[in-house]
Amino acid sequence: RTCVLRRGKGVHLEGVSYRPSTNCLSVRDRELIAASREAPVDHLGLSFVYNVEDILYVEKLIEGSRLVCIPKIESKESLNSLYDIMKNHKTVIVDRGDLSGEIGIRNIWRATRMILSTANLLKTKVIVATQFLLHMIDKPLPSIAEVDSMVDLMMLGIAGIQLSEETSVGHHAIEAVSFVSEMARKVREESSVIPHA
Repeated sequence: RTCVLRRGKGVHLEGVSYRPSTNCLSVRDRELIAASREAPVDHLGLSFVYNVEDILYVEKLIEGSRLVCIPKIESKESLNSLYDIMKNHKTVIVDRGDLSGEIGIRNIWRATRMILSTANLLKTKVIVATQFLLHMIDKPLPSIAEVDSMVDLMMLGIAGIQLSEETSVGHHAIEAVSFVSEMARKVREESSVIPHA
């Protein structure tokens, strides 16, 4: 098989983990962290966390600033360290795109629900990312399946949604953000009325 490799993108090989060193921060990563310390930024998302040690390493770099590190669950290793990560950090981001590349798209629904179950147990907030309103990159409204899936996750107790392509390259970015806000409000209003199984 052939593929196109683009700058700044990762490659997933099923069943294979490769990490050149225990600390995989690049020079550019360090520059961005340093810039974030000086900028009016509150949170720093940490991609491809393997374990708590990865997060502690970055937290030492931001010590003394107002930055709060939010680990991203998007690798096989982060799933294996899920309990420890969530026990020590009260907010995480789940990147379903990269995670599905790591564990297979047929397993992402199960992993998402396992993450949410662990988060509920440990009172950890979960922000979920990737392809919520992908249809809205080109269209003014999402698909029915996208709306249904998003509401399902809201009902399961996610704390937030991270839009990606919808707002970075989409033609209906404002409408996408408005749609998420509207649905979140509706779910909050109606969840007290809807009986839970």
